[in-house]
Amino acid sequence: MQLFDVNTRSVLREFKEHAGSVQVTKFLLDDLHAVSGSDDKSVRCWDIATGQHIAVFNEHQDYVRCGVTSQTSKDIFITGSYDHWLKVWDLRSQGSILSMDHGAPVECVQIFPTGGICISAGSNIIKVWDILGGGRLLAGFSNHQKTITSICFDGEHRRLLSGSLDRHVKIYDIQDYTVVHSMDYPSPILSLGVSPDDTHLVAGMSNGFLSIKYRLKQDAEEQTPTRRKLTAGTYRYFVRGRNFQPQEDDFIVSAPRRHQMTEHDKLLRKFDYSKALDSVLRKPPRGRAPLLYSLFQELIRRKGLRQALAGRDEEGLVPILYFLIRSINNPRYTVLLTDVANTVLDIYGPVFGQSEKVDQLFTKLRNKIESEINFQQKGFELLGTLDTLFAAAMSSSTLSVNEAQ
Repeated sequence: MQLFDVNTRSVLREFKEHAGSVQVTKFLLDDLHAVSGSDDKSVRCWDIATGQHIAVFNEHQDYVRCGVTSQTSKDIFITGSYDHWLKVWDLRSQGSILSMDHGAPVECVQIFPTGGICISAGSNIIKVWDILGGGRLLAGFSNHQKTITSICFDGEHRRLLSGSLDRHVKIYDIQDYTVVHSMDYPSPILSLGVSPDDTHLVAGMSNGFLSIKYRLKQDAEEQTPTRRKLTAGTYRYFVRGRNFQPQEDDFIVSAPRRHQMTEHDKLLRKFDYSKALDSVLRKPPRGRAPLLYSLFQELIRRKGLRQALAGRDEEGLVPILYFLIRSINNPRYTVLLTDVANTVLDIYGPVFGQSEKVDQLFTKLRNKIESEINFQQKGFELLGTLDTLFAAAMSSSTLSVNEAQ
């Protein structure tokens, strides 16, 4: 760790007792002490005046990657580690006074100004903890698809912002933790910050760029008091502009037609793979095959094929077997349907003999595969015979040419 003078940029202190990379440094409330967390799994508190540590805590079992200090007490601070635990420390005690299991490696932690509630981020989940209530979990929510790397408050602590590796920044309402706004970035987000007056949003990305977004802050004096502001979702907002009459030379741009998602696409977005497969199987046989091929490929890509096929009774398994019997010899999809058939056999092989109809369909599938193999063998035999005839014809033509010469 190094302590700098901002005006002169000179190094005032160096703290070198960590055995691994230092990942987090924070000043305590009194500005006379600092805390640090390191990849050596330790947390240290330093006396800035002397440059010596006054406390060392070694309770974490993995890298310490984040921390935050209390804004109400000069002795309280919180750290988060890749061992999935949040720990609340008090310099007046010999160890942590509270531990909370996030359930995933903790990437970031924030605390409310009152000091009674903290928020942690790990994996794609954000959790809210009641510190004064003994570490009780108040809320947990997930709106990102990948790991959340950074969370922060706005200047008035009415909004919570989160940045993730999925290239999105989400803004939540602190009252109910619902998403009120979302922003897309060109690269995964690694760090996030908001200016105290909420006019600047800064995001550091994995491509090496720093994004700074500026928001105009409209003063209350500039708003016209006689005209009420339209609020999205109200009736007045919905019917706005209905009486507007375009001029003759106006060019009217029609609104693009919104694409309607199919039932199985909606179920795939909810990761309900079994119901997605059932929705396609319920479609009429005509035109159903291309959808099933595409769905099986998507399930294999998502590693959800076994989940979609497992747990089916006779009624749910029969349509799949009929489809395999009819289409497994299609050369365009033989490799794909072979994987599907192998998965079906792995799942339902132990229950052979419990359903006569299912056993008959498995027998038909085996006979279909055997007939296809016999057909391929005969084809190879015929190809070998043709190769022999072609070779004999080529040798006789070569001999005739030599005799003519």
